[in-house]
Amino acid sequence: MTQEGSAQRSFGAIDRTLDGPFGRLPVARFLRARGSRMVGTALPEGCGMATPRQCFRNAYDAAIDHGLAYFEGWGWPDADDPLPYDHGWYVDLVTGEIVDQTWQAPEKAVYLGVHVPTHHLLQIVQETGCYGVLDRGFGFDRAVAARFLGWSEEPCRSRPNTCSDARLPPFSEIVPQ
Repeated sequence: MTQEGSAQRSFGAIDRTLDGPFGRLPVARFLRARGSRMVGTALPEGCGMATPRQCFRNAYDAAIDHGLAYFEGWGWPDADDPLPYDHGWYVDLVTGEIVDQTWQAPEKAVYLGVHVPTHHLLQIVQETGCYGVLDRGFGFDRAVAARFLGWSEEPCRSRPNTCSDARLPPFSEIVPQ
């Protein structure tokens, strides 16, 4: 199988996720529009594992300490894994290698994420006190995506609090108190 064919097979996990229920999440819409698809690679010679379950911190440290490109989004530790994980990794822009020091077998992984430039990364972490950029445990941070990554999205017109159709009763009349 060619490298391109292998990548397309690997991207099936991304397509299945975006076509399923996860695809309706705000972060999925953001990643669909702005994200890059990547296939993992084995760790480079001499590059060991970092702290398990600390992907955002590990990628942040590599970006700051070694001038590498910080990426964040969703990762699938195996191309056959059905569920995405919020994840951070880095890319060596000279070699193009994806480096993930958090997962045991990154060569099996696929990723869908955005590059967060270092100057933005430093500012976000300083302001929020958290290494994660897109989701710090409270859901997708639209404000960070808009302010630092240029994201804007049309508001959802189907939410009760944004509906302006005068023919519908007020939300308070629909939901018993």
